[in-house]
Amino acid sequence: MTQTETDNSLIVEDVVAALTGEVVDPLEDSPQDRVPIDLRERTQCAASDVDKRTAREFCQSLLDSLCEEPSNLSQLEALMILGLAHPDVLKERRISLAVEGRRLAILLERAGEIERARGLLDLLSSRLPDDRTIDHELAGVLRRMGCTGELVDRYLDRAEKCVRTGSIQEAIPWLQEVLMLDRSRRDVARMIRDLRYQEADREGRARRRNCILGVLLVLSAAASALIVREKKIHDDYRALPVASKDDTQSLYSRMEGLDGLIADNTFWVGMVGAVAERNSLRQQLEEIE
Repeated sequence: MTQTETDNSLIVEDVVAALTGEVVDPLEDSPQDRVPIDLRERTQCAASDVDKRTAREFCQSLLDSLCEEPSNLSQLEALMILGLAHPDVLKERRISLAVEGRRLAILLERAGEIERARGLLDLLSSRLPDDRTIDHELAGVLRRMGCTGELVDRYLDRAEKCVRTGSIQEAIPWLQEVLMLDRSRRDVARMIRDLRYQEADREGRARRRNCILGVLLVLSAAASALIVREKKIHDDYRALPVASKDDTQSLYSRMEGLDGLIADNTFWVGMVGAVAERNSLRQQLEEIE
């Protein structure tokens, strides 16, 4: 090993020690040599004690070392702590916290540190609640640990939260996961049926409400169109030539205007009055003639 490689190794060891609080000989990184650490506590320490600039330097040192030794558990754990404390630092390098966390959990389980893997996945699940891949990985670990009861409680809690927020469609898959773990849970099967009935009823009410709203909109549009039409006819009526009893030509002009108005418009509010006026004008003209 060259002097430069030795210096780099020492730097990475210092980074690991600063983030995890443990000093591990890189040549003896085995499960029995590793002391369990509290990830939450170390994450809080890293968030408060490590500034952004130092976090970037730590991240670069860890990534350079992991490129040569990608399965180094201590360094991966340090990278996780750094990513949980300063998530922007990993995002800047396009590194997924969820992907790296799952990879570390798999390596920890393979190394016989299943409790450590579970603790990591628990922490990631609380930080990334919308990432279903973390949930599936944690579910697998809990199954292999024989903690199906705890897993059922977790799924029921998720389902209850979804129901409280009105997300019934999201609650049903969590309940189905419970049935996959424990087929004897008839209460859960009944909950799924009830939720599906509620969802179907809600969708039916929504369709009826939308239908009523659509009818009201159509009626409103029709009423608006009728009002506009009535106003236009009224304006056209008022614009007809004025008739004079002594002026035959004005009587004819008025009557012709009324004929056209009545012929062009099938029905309107003042139509009866217009027809009566036209008949009156025709009678006047017959008397004059």
